[in-house]
Amino acid sequence: MMRTSALFSLCFFWMLGCNPEAEDSGTSVGNPTTTALRMAPGEELETMGASTGVATMFLHACDGEPIELPMDREMDLMVEWVEMPAGSWCAVEVVLFSPLHVEGVGFAGGSYFLDLDVGFVFFEASAGWDVDGGAHVFEFGMPGWINATELGVEDGVDVVVNPDTGPHDLLTDRVITESALYEDDGDGQISPDERDDGPVAQPPDDIPDHPTVPDDRTCGCGGGPNLPGLLALALAIGAVRRRRPFRPDVPA
Repeated sequence: MMRTSALFSLCFFWMLGCNPEAEDSGTSVGNPTTTALRMAPGEELETMGASTGVATMFLHACDGEPIELPMDREMDLMVEWVEMPAGSWCAVEVVLFSPLHVEGVGFAGGSYFLDLDVGFVFFEASAGWDVDGGAHVFEFGMPGWINATELGVEDGVDVVVNPDTGPHDLLTDRVITESALYEDDGDGQISPDERDDGPVAQPPDDIPDHPTVPDDRTCGCGGGPNLPGLLALALAIGAVRRRRPFRPDVPA
């Protein structure tokens, strides 16, 4: 019981010494960037609508901890814009809370309706990229990620793909592995020249199941070593030692 109480005391004093503002978010002074979220086009198909629920975004700083940008809203991937703060970033994760819904029609007739359980998309750049104004595009999938022939979209045929029907896993995997982040001139569309320049961030070859993991926490305190926390911890240890009861049968 004594050990449990002592441990609780140490944790309590450690939390008192926490200084959340001491965490290095990796952000820097500068201008945020406007970032369009867009669905990549298919082949022999016209996308009429695309949307998904975005729970949050994690920006991984090149020299600090990830920061979180809560979204919690359904986003129209035909017209949606978000703001990315200034900083030097090495990765970004977009976490979804609802299926990626895409629908459209075939050039030769027919229609398609996709509901894909993507879960998240994760981009990284080994050298990082600096955000100080400008614009970007998050593109879900890549051009040609779906095509009419593969889906079987033809005149008089309505194709439905969800976790229980059609090539759901194949299409979901394409979104996860082929999405990318591009620099943009501000029109929210990736031009041929912008695409030729290549993405500033894209999925790694080995995508982890959960790219963003909570930082190591000791008794609920994140960030890393901080002097107030260490001082409080030392005082707590001293207090526990002083309160240890005298036991004649145990050498001091």
